[in-house]
Amino acid sequence: MPRRGMITIFMLQRVCPQPNKLFPDKYLKISPEFLDRFITDLKSKGYEFISLDEVYKILKSGKRVWKKVAFTLDDGYLDNYIYAYPIFKKHKVPFTIYITTSFPQREAVLWHYVLEELIINHDHIILSDGRKFDCKDKDEKIQTFIKIYNIIMSLNQKNLMAQIKNLLSNYKVDYKKSVKS
Repeated sequence: MPRRGMITIFMLQRVCPQPNKLFPDKYLKISPEFLDRFITDLKSKGYEFISLDEVYKILKSGKRVWKKVAFTLDDGYLDNYIYAYPIFKKHKVPFTIYITTSFPQREAVLWHYVLEELIINHDHIILSDGRKFDCKDKDEKIQTFIKIYNIIMSLNQKNLMAQIKNLLSNYKVDYKKSVKS
């Protein structure tokens, strides 16, 4: 009995050339060069690039398909336009960008980038509750990031920013600077 075919949806977040400073988006970024090579490779293997509208139509119809690919980019980072768009355009690949409303309204606070910068610029981090973390070298900085990240992720998500600001109140932090990321 023939198997129903599949559509692969690649869900990307960031396409940008900057190397990761520490850790926060290690798995959320790809380089423009990687995206270009990846699309070229898929083309050479006979994959067809389709829009999400086409994905919906295929799924609704129950039609068997094979080697169909769609791309999405989450959050709407500026690098989607600067780096990803020219590559998709060059290859004539449709894509969908999901834009979080907090980006165009300039209300987004990307606290993980704020935390990364804070750790990079200090040899010790002391949280408002007295917990102290050494971060003199890159390994310590990565471990400090992971530990504080986990602390933040365990906080009540309803008033997360207030809790983060309280936790990092020993430091002067520009939370709005993170919107540019």
